[in-house]
This record gives sequence, C-alpha cells and structure tokens, in this order.
Amino acid sequence: MVEWFYLIPDFILVGTAIGLIIAETTYSREPTRWVLWISGLAVLASLLELFRFGIPSREVTILSGSLVIDGFSVFARTFALLLSAGTVFLGAATKELSERIKVEFFALVLVAAVLLGLIGTANNLLVLMAATQGLGLFCVLLVALAKGSPKAVEASIKLLVVQVLGFVFFTIAVALLYYKTGTFDLTELAVKLKLSPLTELEAGILFLFLLTSVLASSASFPIHFIVNDLAEGSPAPVVGFVLTALPAAAVFVLLRLVVPLFVVRDPGSSVWQSTIHYPWSEVLGWIGCITMVIRGLLALTQTTVRRLVFNLSGFSFGVILVGVSALTDAGMSFALYQMLFLLFAITGSLVFVSYFTDLIATDELSSWKGLFWSRPKESISFIIFLLALCGAPPFFTFMGQVFLLGQVFATGRSFLAVISVFATFLGWVCLGRIALTMASLPEIKAKQYEHSSIGVPRGVVLGLAMVPLFVLTFFAERGLYWMSEAIRFVLW
Repeated sequence: MVEWFYLIPDFILVGTAIGLIIAETTYSREPTRWVLWISGLAVLASLLELFRFGIPSREVTILSGSLVIDGFSVFARTFALLLSAGTVFLGAATKELSERIKVEFFALVLVAAVLLGLIGTANNLLVLMAATQGLGLFCVLLVALAKGSPKAVEASIKLLVVQVLGFVFFTIAVALLYYKTGTFDLTELAVKLKLSPLTELEAGILFLFLLTSVLASSASFPIHFIVNDLAEGSPAPVVGFVLTALPAAAVFVLLRLVVPLFVVRDPGSSVWQSTIHYPWSEVLGWIGCITMVIRGLLALTQTTVRRLVFNLSGFSFGVILVGVSALTDAGMSFALYQMLFLLFAITGSLVFVSYFTDLIATDELSSWKGLFWSRPKESISFIIFLLALCGAPPFFTFMGQVFLLGQVFATGRSFLAVISVFATFLGWVCLGRIALTMASLPEIKAKQYEHSSIGVPRGVVLGLAMVPLFVLTFFAERGLYWMSEAIRFVLW
C-alpha cells in the first residue's frame, strides 16, 4: 500500500486535468481565471508531495517492478512539474491562446507532465515505450490545439509523422531486446545481458534503432526541420513546452536505457567504459555538435524572434548530447544540470517573446527596434535570459561549456571541442543581433505601449525563472554533486 504514496503527485495532476475537462463541459461561463490557479495549485501540491519522503538513498521499485523511485526519477519528475508550472502561467497570460481553448491547454499540459516524469521513472520497456509515445501524442494534440490555423494543422501533421517514425524504431528496438533476453524488466534485462552479452552486430543494430527513435522524438539533426514549422504555426507556450519536453524525454531515455545498455563503470574510476567496440558515444557527440551548428546557423537566418529563440533552445540541447557522449561522471552530471538550468532560461525568454509579441502585435525582429528605450527593464531582463540560453558569462551555461570542452579534450575528441566553440560563437552572434536591434533608435515612438504592464501570470513565471538562474549559477558545485548522485542510479 505504501508504494501508491509515491504516485500521489501523478494522481493529483491527472485528477485535476479530468476535473478541468468536466468543469468546462458543465460550466457555461469562461472559467479561465480560476482554472489557472487550480492548475498552479495542483502543480505546487504535486511538488510538495514528491519531496515529502525526501530523495531516496536507494532505489525503490513499485508496481511489481514496473516503476523505480530513485534520485534520477525524482529529478525527472521535478523537471516535468517545473516545466508544466511555467507553461500553465505563460499560457494564461498570452493573447496567442484564445480563451475558449485554455482549459484544454491546461489539461493537456498537466497530463503530458505526468508522462514526461514517467519516462524517468520507468523500469520496464513497455512502460518506457508507452510513456514516450504517449508524450509524443499529447504534444501533437497541443500543437493542433490552435483550431482554425492551417499552419498549426500542418505542423501537427509533421510532428505526428516524426513521432510515428520514432515509435516504429523504438518498437523494433524493444522487440530485439525482448528476443535476446526474454524480459521487459530493465533490471532483469541488465543481468541477462551481462551473462549473455550482445554481439557487435546486435549492439550496432540495436543502437541504430534506439538512436533514430531518440533523434526523431527530440527534433535533433536530421529531424531539425520541424522546429520552424512548430514555431510559426503554434502559440509560444505550446511550442516552448513541446520543444523542451521532447528533448528532455530523449535525454531521459538515453540515461535510463541507452547508456546502461552500452556502458560499464569501474567502482574506482570516474570514466565510463563502453561495452562494445562500436563508437556509439562518438556518433552521439557528432550528432550533438552538428545539431548545435545547424541550429545556430538557422537562428542567424531567422527574421522572427520566436523562431530565433526556439532554434537557440535546440542549439542548447546539442550541448547536452555532447555532455552525455563524454562518458564521464562530470559530463553526465553537467548534462542533467544544464537541462535544469536551460528550463528556466527558455521559460524566461518565452515570457518576453510572448509579452513583446502581444505588445506590438508581431514577432518580426525588425519591428522590435527601439524596445529598449520604451521598455528598458523588460528588455534588459530579456537579454539576461538570452545570455543564459546562449551560454554567455556570467551564467553556469558558460562555465559548464568551458568545463565540458575540458571533458571532451580529455577523451581525445579535440575536433568536437573546436566545433562546439564555433557553434557557441554562432549563438553569441544571434544574441548580439537581438540586442542591437532592440537598442537601435525606433523609427516610430511607441507611446501607445507605455501603459501596458507585464501582468501577474507573467510576473509569477519571471519570479520562478529569474531567481533559479542565479541560484543554480552560484551553487553550481553543490548542484553538480546532486546530479552525480542522481546519475549513479541509472547504471543499474
């Protein structure tokens, strides 16, 4: 009976989502305001309940071993809850979402957050596959939520095709693992693979299918083309959630399944050794670097701030892939900490993309000229979040990337480090482009915008995003230690 207490946060979110849908069908008036605070309270209650038992010192399996509660699963569920909180408040504030679809939006976000946390908690191949594909399906529904928008429909169809592709390859990988081991349980699977290791051919084929599935679901190279379609066709809160949740799910699958399949760690060493001769970690590092460069180049060519920011977020995910590919304690810890830091940086950036877009009715970069002079505090805050997003000093992302370069050099991949430096430079150029545009003299003085405030929901999101940026930077050493403790669980 005790094991069900670990699932109370998920029950709260799912129950709230069901209640919102029922209330919408029976309540004739627009319930947006109270729906916002009910959703926010549900997320807060789930966070408090999640940490009621503290972070476990050892893994606890529940539901006949299908789920595991450990440091890594707590991190994944916390990440999902924080993402859902920022998305809910941002969705309530923006004018891009019409009032008639906000209830469905809140409900879909809450359930998608449960599925994202479930990916990091899964200890069974079928549960992992169901949670991953369920999250993809809910993301498709979120993109298609902007009814009446042809671009949203087109973007949702493309995302659906990509998710189906990922599902097919993931299913084949699961079938191969079951054929080899006869079990879906990840713990039993690890034991049987140690007794009867995969051949080089089997390991290469399995990695190919798993990697294709991960890349398809995360919009990394070569699936990066859907980013601009999503950014153009859907509201900023929707795209922000989708393009943060899907890459995060990909990282969780990598750390919960892919890395333990192909890695072994000596107790007295901080370096993880690949169990096969196939250079899968180098392939992963190259994909991360190519993703960084392509997203950086795409960001440079954009004429809208929305597309530019979303491509920069994908650029940051490439950095995380490089961190995972380093196969060291430090590299893995950096990848998780970077994910958490970028969550706040992306959320804060989206607050101002949404605010300025509502303010001047366009997200064309050329129309943002002079915003610094009419909105100095908001503009400076926006640049601060972009600094964190692009890996510029003084934030952890800059220090972390410098540290990561050292890890990459230590593993003998100096060329990857050079490419990473070039990609980082592209991100800084994009940052400078936005800053210079906003600081240039306006062609027309925007006096009509002087009395438009940022609003309470956006203010809540800013508070939730700005403070952690500095806290995570100042206490990075302690945070990285916690990440290393969480990583320790994923090696079975």
